[in-house]
Amino acid sequence: QACETGEQIAAVANTIQGPFAFVYIDRARQRVTFCRDSLGRRSLLLGRDSSGLCVSSILPHVNCCELPVGQCFHADLATHPVSVTSTPLDTPPFLSPLFWPLSGSVVDDAPRGLLNVLSDAVRRRVMGVSPHLRTGETKVGVLFSGGLDSTVLAALAGKFAAGRVDLLTVSFEEPPAVSPDRYTALSSYAELVEVTQDVFRLLCIDGDIPDADHERRILEILWPK
Repeated sequence: QACETGEQIAAVANTIQGPFAFVYIDRARQRVTFCRDSLGRRSLLLGRDSSGLCVSSILPHVNCCELPVGQCFHADLATHPVSVTSTPLDTPPFLSPLFWPLSGSVVDDAPRGLLNVLSDAVRRRVMGVSPHLRTGETKVGVLFSGGLDSTVLAALAGKFAAGRVDLLTVSFEEPPAVSPDRYTALSSYAELVEVTQDVFRLLCIDGDIPDADHERRILEILWPK
């Protein structure tokens, strides 16, 4: 059954599990609806220029901003300029404090236990770096996207490393400065520096894929086996 209202589309979006971002085009009503998951695990950008409205999951060649989570947006193409409204999505239950028990040893100990296991793994990895590197060289590096996983690992590496920790972020965008991942890495790096001074160095690496064969080879290597 086709969705006729923004509320109906939002209701369908509430039933989707996992990361998502979509654009739904209703030609009959001259309306475009776009939405992403409430945790923001998929990017969705909105921009405007003289030719109209642009919605994209990658950075387009127009000025744009990242759409907030928790809302389903509706663009009315019959108006000029195009008007955009929104319908709130349901809040995932686990984001509410009422979802979690107020007490209990299992709940209290789980995050602490995870942190202990992760810290021990990072400590052994950092302490196991070869001591034969030349004096003055950075001995620890982290492939750094600026996301939650790499930022936590970088913070733990900085805690146990004897010297500086290099954070390596690679962009294949053209130009690299417009890459959303580059912005994320810079933002997370700034937060790490606020917490720990003189430990981290961010290395922004501009990758170059000269042709489709190289890109295909990289995707083959990255693909889960």
